[in-house]
Amino acid sequence: MDVFKPLINAAKEFQDSNIEEYYSRLDQITGHQIDPKYNEVLNDVASYIFRFSPYLDGLRSAAKHEKWYFRVVNGVADTKSALARVLYHCENLKRFEDDIIGLSQEHPAIGKLSATNIIQGGNLTKLTYEYQAMVMAYRTCLDYMAWGLSGTFKQDQSSFRDFRKMLDLKRGSHIERLGFAPLADALKSAYDRHASGFTFVMGKGENNENSIRDQIAHYGFVRPAQLIMTNAGIVLQGEAEAFIAGEENPRLSTVVERRVSNLSAAINDILSTYLSGLQAYDKPKAVGAYSPESRRGHVKVENLGFIVSGPGQTVFNRG
Repeated sequence: MDVFKPLINAAKEFQDSNIEEYYSRLDQITGHQIDPKYNEVLNDVASYIFRFSPYLDGLRSAAKHEKWYFRVVNGVADTKSALARVLYHCENLKRFEDDIIGLSQEHPAIGKLSATNIIQGGNLTKLTYEYQAMVMAYRTCLDYMAWGLSGTFKQDQSSFRDFRKMLDLKRGSHIERLGFAPLADALKSAYDRHASGFTFVMGKGENNENSIRDQIAHYGFVRPAQLIMTNAGIVLQGEAEAFIAGEENPRLSTVVERRVSNLSAAINDILSTYLSGLQAYDKPKAVGAYSPESRRGHVKVENLGFIVSGPGQTVFNRG
């Protein structure tokens, strides 16, 4: 382990210097923290695939197959980062909406409108930017997860929309030969439990129209809502996002938060299914030999956020 001494010494010097205070303050400015509940399943999966899976350890130990190991590990880590992006944009969107609605409590023009008059329009540029960024991050999160999990089966594909197709077993298929048929079937069932909630970021809608994500990415500007001023106050009326008919005090942020809840539930379900299936696959091979220390060629410096692979390998910064 002498090759890692300079890095470990540098870490100690870093901790003993004032620069640690600098990075702490920097984190307050540009860092972003999310509720730990969103990461519980992701952390469980990351811990197992990085340290305990005999199958993935075998991939890591073979030069011909180690790319699949890194695909899985990095895919799960990047899914976690993409989910944090979704939550970040959702938080910003809600803050903008709160400020907009707050205008109805302080602007004198509101009460002077007649019951039949409305004023429509207004600059919602920042709110629209956050919504569009949230939609793109949402699809990215699903694709990262599909990209990572596909590496388990040594399949080079990165689309959540096509993830189920990849899992469809054909007699004599690569997945079947690896012995992953039970895991593939379980993942297909998990996929089916959630896919219908993601039409706004995948493919065509019910009337063969472009999804909101495809419209943003390829065809034109998308506004999530429009501003309506009445004598009762200011409201955001659904445009790209349809509010729930008859819902009291409809809010754009409420609709978006439902989408985030669906995403988190799908990630937890699919990754929990994956973890259980991989553990079942690993169990006959796991007699006695695997512990965190057995991960050949890896050092994790927790306080710096580094994962360092063996000599001549890439350094992965997960800070």
